[in-house]
Amino acid sequence: ALTAPTVNDAPFNSTKLYIDPTGGTVFTTQKTGVLMAADIRVRTGLQGVPVGDGQLYFASHKWTQPEVTFSITLELEDTSVVAVERGFYRSNTVRLLALNCDQAAGLKFQINMAAKYDNFGSYENSDGNTTVTLEGHAVASAADSLSATFIVTNGVATVP
Repeated sequence: ALTAPTVNDAPFNSTKLYIDPTGGTVFTTQKTGVLMAADIRVRTGLQGVPVGDGQLYFASHKWTQPEVTFSITLELEDTSVVAVERGFYRSNTVRLLALNCDQAAGLKFQINMAAKYDNFGSYENSDGNTTVTLEGHAVASAADSLSATFIVTNGVATVP
């Protein structure tokens, strides 16, 4: 007789992008009017060991290097954002990135990471919008005491 909790959507249009310099404070400088898409991939590093020993489950597990990669597509509404970030890509500089979707009181999803860009795409036409896609990965930044953190606040007091 459990009741399913209410589902709260996190529409992409509610997501805000923040990009700050290393040594600064993550989640400080919002880049408005430019975020078109974001894709974050997390590989935890936990791998099952599937050996043939008559069992349907893994006999063991092992740890490999975890990895967080991202792809962010920016609209050239504010060309200075793209120009500045291209300079940091060329100099291989750590950047502090944050994506925040804060829907209502008690409902939030936020990703913070120290990151480096691996690829800075060329200009593309995306349904009449000029866009650029930045790809990169999270790094362990001792200067910022950060690699990647994920904050989820769902407002559910107890798990059903």
